[in-house]
Amino acid sequence: MTMMPPFTPGPTVNATSGAGSSSAATQLGKVGQQVLITSESGGTQAKAFIKFGDQTVQAAASDTPILPGTTQIFTPPSSATHFAVFSAAATLIYATSGIGE
Repeated sequence: MTMMPPFTPGPTVNATSGAGSSSAATQLGKVGQQVLITSESGGTQAKAFIKFGDQTVQAAASDTPILPGTTQIFTPPSSATHFAVFSAAATLIYATSGIGE
Protein backbone atom coordinates (compact mmCIF):
# COMPACT_ATOMS: atom_id res chain seq x y z
CA MET A 1 0.00 0.00 0.00
CA THR A 2 1.33 3.42 -0.96
CA MET A 3 1.24 5.89 1.90
CA MET A 4 0.25 9.48 1.28
CA PRO A 5 2.62 11.99 2.91
CA PRO A 6 1.27 14.51 5.42
CA PHE A 7 -0.46 17.52 3.88
CA THR A 8 2.09 19.93 2.39
CA PRO A 9 0.47 23.37 2.19
CA GLY A 10 0.75 25.75 -0.71
CA PRO A 11 -0.95 29.11 -1.28
CA THR A 12 -3.97 30.12 0.84
CA VAL A 13 -6.88 32.28 -0.30
CA ASN A 14 -10.03 33.21 1.59
CA ALA A 15 -13.67 33.98 0.91
CA THR A 16 -16.28 35.64 3.08
CA SER A 17 -19.97 34.92 2.77
CA GLY A 18 -22.41 37.62 3.75
CA ALA A 19 -25.52 36.76 5.75
CA GLY A 20 -27.76 34.64 3.52
CA SER A 21 -25.71 35.11 0.37
CA SER A 22 -23.05 33.35 -1.69
CA SER A 23 -19.54 34.74 -1.85
CA ALA A 24 -18.10 35.76 -5.16
CA ALA A 25 -16.24 32.95 -6.91
CA THR A 26 -12.73 32.92 -5.41
CA GLN A 27 -9.84 31.53 -7.44
CA LEU A 28 -8.07 28.57 -5.83
CA GLY A 29 -4.41 29.15 -4.94
CA LYS A 30 -3.33 26.29 -7.18
CA VAL A 31 -5.51 24.24 -9.52
CA GLY A 32 -5.30 20.45 -9.65
CA GLN A 33 -4.31 19.95 -6.02
CA GLN A 34 -6.17 19.01 -2.88
CA VAL A 35 -7.69 21.87 -0.89
CA LEU A 36 -7.63 22.21 2.89
CA ILE A 37 -10.78 24.15 3.89
CA THR A 38 -10.65 25.87 7.28
CA SER A 39 -13.61 27.66 8.86
CA GLU A 40 -13.14 30.39 11.47
CA SER A 41 -14.59 29.68 14.90
CA GLY A 42 -16.26 31.86 17.50
CA GLY A 43 -18.11 35.14 17.23
CA THR A 44 -20.81 35.19 14.58
CA GLN A 45 -19.31 32.35 12.52
CA ALA A 46 -22.00 29.99 11.25
CA LYS A 47 -22.21 26.75 9.34
CA ALA A 48 -21.07 27.41 5.79
CA PHE A 49 -21.59 25.56 2.53
CA ILE A 50 -18.92 25.36 -0.17
CA LYS A 51 -18.94 24.47 -3.83
CA PHE A 52 -16.08 24.06 -6.31
CA GLY A 53 -16.43 25.09 -9.96
CA ASP A 54 -15.37 27.69 -12.51
CA GLN A 55 -15.39 31.50 -12.25
CA THR A 56 -19.21 31.51 -12.19
CA VAL A 57 -19.63 29.08 -9.26
CA GLN A 58 -22.17 30.00 -6.57
CA ALA A 59 -22.76 28.09 -3.34
CA ALA A 60 -26.14 27.32 -1.75
CA ALA A 61 -27.47 25.65 1.40
CA SER A 62 -27.67 22.38 -0.53
CA ASP A 63 -23.88 22.20 -1.09
CA THR A 64 -21.15 20.67 1.12
CA PRO A 65 -21.47 21.86 4.77
CA ILE A 66 -18.51 23.12 6.78
CA LEU A 67 -19.02 23.61 10.52
CA PRO A 68 -17.43 26.58 12.36
CA GLY A 69 -13.94 25.86 13.66
CA THR A 70 -13.38 22.78 11.51
CA THR A 71 -10.89 21.77 8.85
CA GLN A 72 -11.48 19.34 5.98
CA ILE A 73 -9.42 18.23 2.98
CA PHE A 74 -11.10 17.97 -0.43
CA THR A 75 -10.03 16.78 -3.84
CA PRO A 76 -12.00 19.11 -6.13
CA PRO A 77 -12.91 18.07 -9.67
CA SER A 78 -9.96 18.58 -12.02
CA SER A 79 -11.96 21.27 -13.85
CA ALA A 80 -12.46 23.36 -10.67
CA THR A 81 -10.57 26.65 -10.66
CA HIS A 82 -12.68 28.51 -8.06
CA PHE A 83 -14.82 27.98 -4.97
CA ALA A 84 -17.75 29.81 -3.41
CA VAL A 85 -19.16 29.96 0.13
CA PHE A 86 -22.76 30.36 1.33
CA SER A 87 -23.77 30.99 4.95
CA ALA A 88 -26.66 32.39 6.98
CA ALA A 89 -24.24 34.73 8.81
CA ALA A 90 -21.00 36.43 7.84
CA THR A 91 -18.47 33.59 7.68
CA LEU A 92 -14.79 33.45 6.72
CA ILE A 93 -13.41 30.36 4.97
CA TYR A 94 -9.73 29.75 4.12
CA ALA A 95 -8.75 27.46 1.21
CA THR A 96 -5.17 26.18 1.20
CA SER A 97 -4.03 24.27 -1.88
CA GLY A 98 -1.56 21.44 -1.30
CA ILE A 99 -0.79 17.75 -1.51
CA GLY A 100 -1.13 14.98 1.10
CA GLU A 101 -3.47 13.82 3.84
